[in-house]
Amino acid sequence: MTNGTVPEDKKLWCEFGCEVRIYYDHIEFSDGLRIPIPRNVKTDKIHNCPNLDQESEGDFFPHDYDVQLEMEKEQGGHFWDQAEVSDHFYEMEMNFEGVDGLEFKNYRDAEKKFLVEKLNEIPDVFDEIRISNAEETLPACLQTEDEAFGMFQPVELLGKFYEMDGSLEDAKKCYEIQKEIAGEEKLWSNRIEEIDEQLRMKKQESLIKKQGEGESKKPQTLQQKDRETKDILAEILEFERTDLKDFAFANMSKPEFKTTLDEMDWFHHENEDGTLKTWTDMVRSLRKKNIDNLYDVQDRDDWDILSFTHKIIILTKKKINKKSPFIKNRNVVNFLYEINNYRNSLAHPFKIPKPRNITDRIIRNYIDYCRDYFENSRNA
Repeated sequence: MTNGTVPEDKKLWCEFGCEVRIYYDHIEFSDGLRIPIPRNVKTDKIHNCPNLDQESEGDFFPHDYDVQLEMEKEQGGHFWDQAEVSDHFYEMEMNFEGVDGLEFKNYRDAEKKFLVEKLNEIPDVFDEIRISNAEETLPACLQTEDEAFGMFQPVELLGKFYEMDGSLEDAKKCYEIQKEIAGEEKLWSNRIEEIDEQLRMKKQESLIKKQGEGESKKPQTLQQKDRETKDILAEILEFERTDLKDFAFANMSKPEFKTTLDEMDWFHHENEDGTLKTWTDMVRSLRKKNIDNLYDVQDRDDWDILSFTHKIIILTKKKINKKSPFIKNRNVVNFLYEINNYRNSLAHPFKIPKPRNITDRIIRNYIDYCRDYFENSRNA
């Protein structure tokens, strides 16, 4: 609803006496909670009432007599006074002073409902809330000063709570409002874009899992049956050895790859002069280790010596040929890590639990998705 479509009966005077005509844009969340966002009827911008500023004199009574009469009718004869407003903000301050357990959803739900209740009483979204812990450390995403303190505007804090719950659509609604409030368009645009990417990724994962479940109910072709009788570990190793490698060297030359190994730090491994060793040193060490353990690695080049994880890192970091990161699709990156984790659970000499809810069929779907991406990238 924009100012041009606001019905007359929805237009109100700001209830704090600044004599600005507003309307309320109600934002609803998936859990049934709802907050009112006051917008200026003329500009459609979120209204920041000057009378709610801490440095104002707290005069909430309009000077225009006609406005007084209309407000009296709109508010059922109630006008705010300094004591009521002060009590409201004091209660807000005290509620978020010395809280613990916000890493648990039931604690967050209580704080979230309190915050929504207070925003419905006085919809001041420009206020600042100082949240602190009592005895424990605040969750990292709620720390803005140190482990014990965080400073947030109300809708921003509400978005943080929803994001911690995994309610990304609700968090996005809050951050879109916060983008208007804070004026830091780039910061909040980037945050919203990150959430959109997470939502796309979740949707894609869900589609792939549903596809796998659906395919299990369909009659299989002979080719599909033949594929499922083969060892999934062998298929993963073949995918790593061929598809992943072909994609990598379609995007970088061998000299560029060598330069990358020379420039990447091998953390926790130092030369005698105290400088960090490089991935080139790491590859040499891995090659010698394999030879010492009687593995035939003479015909394997440096790319083959790297672990699956190292290969993913190279394909997702910025490279010297300016085309990188080679993989720009977050789904592909996440699926590659899932394939690697599954591979490790199968190949490790000690029993490692398989990733939860991941099956051979899902891994094959991930492999197919990545292969399609590699092929489409080659033809782009």
